[in-house]
Amino acid sequence: MHLTTDQEEKIVKYLDSLGSSLKGELSNAKWIRERRERHNLFSKLLSKNNIPNLREIEFGKIIKSLWAINGWTNKDWVVNNLIKNNGFTRIRNSLKELLYGPGTLEKRFDNFKVKGLGTSMITEILAFVDPTNYCLWNEKPRKVFPILGINQLPENVYKNSQISGSDYVKCNEIMKAINKIVSSHGFGNINFLDLDIFIWLIFSETKNLRKEKKEKWTTVGTITEEEILGFNRQKMTHWDAIGILVELGKTLRFETYVADPSRKYKGKSLRDWATSKDVPEQCKSIPQIERVDVIWFSFQPPFYLFEVEDGGTMREALHRLYQARFFESKFFIVSPIDNRDKFEKYVTTDPFKSIRTKYLFRSYDELIMMYLTAKNYHVFQTRFFGE
Repeated sequence: MHLTTDQEEKIVKYLDSLGSSLKGELSNAKWIRERRERHNLFSKLLSKNNIPNLREIEFGKIIKSLWAINGWTNKDWVVNNLIKNNGFTRIRNSLKELLYGPGTLEKRFDNFKVKGLGTSMITEILAFVDPTNYCLWNEKPRKVFPILGINQLPENVYKNSQISGSDYVKCNEIMKAINKIVSSHGFGNINFLDLDIFIWLIFSETKNLRKEKKEKWTTVGTITEEEILGFNRQKMTHWDAIGILVELGKTLRFETYVADPSRKYKGKSLRDWATSKDVPEQCKSIPQIERVDVIWFSFQPPFYLFEVEDGGTMREALHRLYQARFFESKFFIVSPIDNRDKFEKYVTTDPFKSIRTKYLFRSYDELIMMYLTAKNYHVFQTRFFGE
């Protein structure tokens, strides 16, 4: 896939500004050792000859070493859950077909169906087995490609954490074109693992930028609270609270997921407010995670999980959050203040009391206060920095 002159110029611009940092990272002894050790581990355990005899303990070593699960405090739980939900024979056969099957990469990628192994985990495995042919695809390139003006991919690729086989093939082709430019500017014959450092450097430098057009807020003091909220706080509904959480997360520059995107908020569907149609890639193995009302996330944990509770299902809400107990995250119950006693009653019972400190109760009034404060801060920040 060919890059445009403008895209090439943007890549070179970042090479000029980040070249010394890239050279330093590529020559870092710790990185060289980690890359070599992981490549050796993956290429040995997942070799064509060894993969039919792959053992569960070896599979565990591979999964626990993935960057994609760095947010997990109990990585053994992730491994055990993958095996429990899929069966190890299916996992082993699926990996064999993905890596060495007779079909095209597009077909092999699409046919890989292991519940809990999402795109970032799959591509990380591919890249460490064969870093000359397979790129990593995760939150970093999803954010960096638009910054480089790369628009040859379908729009959904930039919004969804899961991609199709044809999309991954295109991602590989673009990465090869970028790699060629980087190699020709003094970096020799680098592979996709090396290139990932360049992508990471761009991502880190521009992490506070957003492709979408910034919303223009009006200061709180110039109009009434009801005009800002779009409703009377005394008549606040379940879906008002969820809408505020999605909008607030976006304002605070988190990626946002909402469990029911079809509902309306301020005249638009919640799918139009949320920045992601999928739950975070790192959380895909968590049971019921897709039913959590709102999730705020970024490239690295901690993540923030919200359940809006006003219909008498407090225990069920606590239980959905409990499923993510081994992941680096905070749990919020957002509810009318009258439900605080109910929250305290259930959160001190089994099994929730063992992780009591992870749960936080926030009333509707506290949510509104945070929302108004964030909106006011946003407008002054925009004015101060001239953005």
